[in-house]
Amino acid sequence: MTPSKVKDGNFITIQSFMVKDLKLKGNELLTYAIIYGFSQDGENKFTGSLQYLCDWTNSTKQGISKTLKILVEKGLIEKTDIYKNGVKFVEYHVTEFNPMQQSLTGYATKFNEGMQQSLTGGMQQSLPNNISLNNINNNIKENKEKYFNNDTLNALFTEFLEMRKKLKAVNSDRAIKMLINKLNKHDDNTKIKMLENSILNSWKDVYELKGTNNQVNNKNASTGEFDGVAEAIRQRAVAEQKDDDYYKNLNF
Repeated sequence: MTPSKVKDGNFITIQSFMVKDLKLKGNELLTYAIIYGFSQDGENKFTGSLQYLCDWTNSTKQGISKTLKILVEKGLIEKTDIYKNGVKFVEYHVTEFNPMQQSLTGYATKFNEGMQQSLTGGMQQSLPNNISLNNINNNIKENKEKYFNNDTLNALFTEFLEMRKKLKAVNSDRAIKMLINKLNKHDDNTKIKMLENSILNSWKDVYELKGTNNQVNNKNASTGEFDGVAEAIRQRAVAEQKDDDYYKNLNF
């Protein structure tokens, strides 16, 4: 039996707003409180394992995964996927929540049973789940994914993945890992050029740079010296088709 990750002397803090304002209970309350404890400073994040949360809540991994998904959908926590050396890691942090928001004009709004009541006595319909507008905005944002430390390279790789989607290619975790492993054989400048070539040519895969395949022979075509370039293009098309067939046959 695996030893529990809950040690003697460990504790979690459940604050009043979690129950009164967020209306959390059960495993949602415990899980939120744990993640809040790690990330409330706005700088750190919860990077623990599912088993850690399971031990604290006496729940299963399937149950905790469902709880995390619900908290993300409510906009109370945010999930971040990070890839290091082709391996996927997941981090969580709480979104900003303040049950009493003071505006620049001196008005305050308080969430109470689905209604916002201003200090002037007016009433207006609030958003569901008693959460702030900031949390709603966080909820509709896609999970932030960082594949490479180089921001330019990371942005280009993200653009490449979006292009693959349009080409009906599946960006599964395994497929992304294989692409990253291919790129990691080269320095950042080469990675960028490889990705630019794939985006420019609408390729679903990335290929090593070869001068003979990327340069146009300036000699007269009538001499027949374009044959090598044409053959290289044909070989590239065949290779891409093979890779495409290979990905389709993988069980992701």
